[in-house]
Amino acid sequence: MKKPIFQITNSSEETCEISDIKYDIQKEYLNIVVKDELFEVLCEETARISFCYEPKIYSVPWLSKLLYASQYHVRKLIKELEADGFVKKTFDGGVDEYGYPYCYHGYSITEKAKETDVYKECQIQALNDYNEFCKKHKEE
Repeated sequence: MKKPIFQITNSSEETCEISDIKYDIQKEYLNIVVKDELFEVLCEETARISFCYEPKIYSVPWLSKLLYASQYHVRKLIKELEADGFVKKTFDGGVDEYGYPYCYHGYSITEKAKETDVYKECQIQALNDYNEFCKKHKEE
């Protein structure tokens, strides 16, 4: 049996290979997200009343950080949602406040997605949250 090149001793004095540790870290810290969860997050974020920008474009790195999932996994699910017709690849570009051009590639939901019950529920929740916010700040 060949000895691994890299070995680490963990707190229980057992020796394991780096690849084992990498797997354990991924298993412990990365969520396994399913397509429905990703779609629900996209609907929630899109339905949320925004005070800053339109259109609502979401990048794979941002979604992966939000969901604590790998970019590869999120990209794979996005491609599946795109094939189903619920998201589309969107481009936004322009000049920032310092005069530097930027390009932003991401995904946004389609009209087909806005017709689903999931989106409609998210929209109702967003309106309720907005009304609650307005009431709270009206009293102050």
